[in-house]
Amino acid sequence: MNRKFVLAAVVSAIVAYTAFWEGCFGACSCITDSVYYMRFAERMLGNGVDDGWFATWPVGYPAVLAAIRGVTGLDVFVASKLVGVGMCIALLAMFWKFARGAFAILALGLVNLAFLKIWRSTLSEQCFIPAMVLLGFVIAGGADGSRLKRISVWAILFVTVFLFRYVGVFAPIWAVGALLFTFIMGRLAGVEKLDVRNVRWLADVSLAGCIAWCFEGGYLILNRLHTGCLTGMERVELGKEAESLIINMVAAYGREIQIFIILAFWVLLLWLLARKSLGCGHVAGCLGKGTPLPMLEDQRLFFFVGMGVMYYLTMGALSTVGNFNELGFRLLYPGTIMVVIGISLAVAKWLDVGGWLDSLSSLRFSAYLLVLFVAGCNLLSGELVVRRILGISVYDIGEPYHQKKLELIEKYGAEKAGSRICIKGLGDPDFFIGCLRPDLFIEFPKGCNRY
Repeated sequence: MNRKFVLAAVVSAIVAYTAFWEGCFGACSCITDSVYYMRFAERMLGNGVDDGWFATWPVGYPAVLAAIRGVTGLDVFVASKLVGVGMCIALLAMFWKFARGAFAILALGLVNLAFLKIWRSTLSEQCFIPAMVLLGFVIAGGADGSRLKRISVWAILFVTVFLFRYVGVFAPIWAVGALLFTFIMGRLAGVEKLDVRNVRWLADVSLAGCIAWCFEGGYLILNRLHTGCLTGMERVELGKEAESLIINMVAAYGREIQIFIILAFWVLLLWLLARKSLGCGHVAGCLGKGTPLPMLEDQRLFFFVGMGVMYYLTMGALSTVGNFNELGFRLLYPGTIMVVIGISLAVAKWLDVGGWLDSLSSLRFSAYLLVLFVAGCNLLSGELVVRRILGISVYDIGEPYHQKKLELIEKYGAEKAGSRICIKGLGDPDFFIGCLRPDLFIEFPKGCNRY
């Protein structure tokens, strides 16, 4: 059996475990956005009341939840776990189709804390990230073939990214910035010259972005007509303290480093196991002639890194004026995975990681997969233990889902559809009733922000 396929199966199993056990049977890990996503999904199926929140988040993710709930009959919360696992499989499929030579290291790049947290939770990033990665692979593939076809495909992908998260409205800017970065770095590295083809490539991406903006602009105008705000609510928060803002940003971007450390650990472990059969000094791939390193010849390296950096810059700028609760893992990881893909493509070009995998004996290969599975499934638990030991606050992930569901249904089960219930605020454990009983209106105490 193909060992890369087995590796993909193990990575999918890790994600399935964290999504279903940690998120569904282990704990009811829902933040404010999660509850509203699920209420939106129920509303789309005609099961809930119109509480004016439909415009606060794009329609994409709730539509996916609603579709799964409508077809399977599962609770919308459990449906979100299927989305998490499904999107992991979609990413692995993209890695296999567009970067088969780097598949081994790209698959390993998914086994990290931020990725597992996102797939464990009920968040739009479950769909936004694969859409953004697909956009990256398709645009980085070049400007060959029918011009009308590629512009149409790129425009559709831009709109798709937007429909999963409003920040996707900046996707054309990220793509154009990434292309410019690719051209500049390629020229500096001596592997790329700016020619008519590149200019046409840049112009086509810009045109596709403008077409997408026409649709997205209409969507935002409809939001404004319905709610008074382009994105359904006021998101600007001025007057932030510069010192605390800088500290939070440094801490947030610093946390992203752990993803690269964990990836380096998986690759180092694989190299150590393969070292005996490959030889101590074995490194596949020689320095290329005429270029500093052969990995610089792959323009996708610069494109993905450039797109990730553009995303970072966008989120950093928005955090200075936006009412983000935290510039945490879910907001930054889409940019991080783009950078990880770019670096992984470069490493795969330089080192034969796939060859390492194939060189392992059956016993060592099984041992590697066992360590990967056990460690991967316990990354979240390990982080919580370390945080408790260091005295760092731990986000309360609540009670097991089924237990929480029974408690709230028992408490509010007698309420008639359309009734109004008042909760203490967003920190109230009863807030989860918002997705279990979407037919109830949720009211907040006077002065309490609903978001």
